[in-house]
Amino acid sequence: MMRRTVKALRPAGTAGETLVLLGVPPDPGSGRSQRTGQDAELLLNSRSGRIHLFPVAPPADAVAFRNFQARGGFLVSACKNAGGVYHVEIQARRDHPCQLVNPWPGKAVVVHEVEGTQPVPFQLDTSNGECLMFAAQAGHTYGIKQSGV
Repeated sequence: MMRRTVKALRPAGTAGETLVLLGVPPDPGSGRSQRTGQDAELLLNSRSGRIHLFPVAPPADAVAFRNFQARGGFLVSACKNAGGVYHVEIQARRDHPCQLVNPWPGKAVVVHEVEGTQPVPFQLDTSNGECLMFAAQAGHTYGIKQSGV
């Protein structure tokens, strides 16, 4: 079961900005989150076994998250702004195939180990959107980026 990793923060000097960064706009009157319980799924969804980044985050919002737990034993970190997703990192907690819905559909992608320079081989499954699939090893961290960027 996925653990909830986004929490509403108490109002402080910059509480409003912090909540927006986490993908939860504050209530104008109280500074508390307008939503409860499903905040993490606005930023990452992996119920199907495929990791979907920012499934319902508005395109213009600058949003980031770190070490969200995804199905299959992965810790996922990602950042996006109005220009799109610009950082994706996946840490494998066990040996298991990783399935990531391509954050840049139709564009060439490179998967590499963060500690290494060699690309990691992956397959592209196009049966239901574009899904990158690669063999992840426990304790390894992988960076995914657009080719040539």
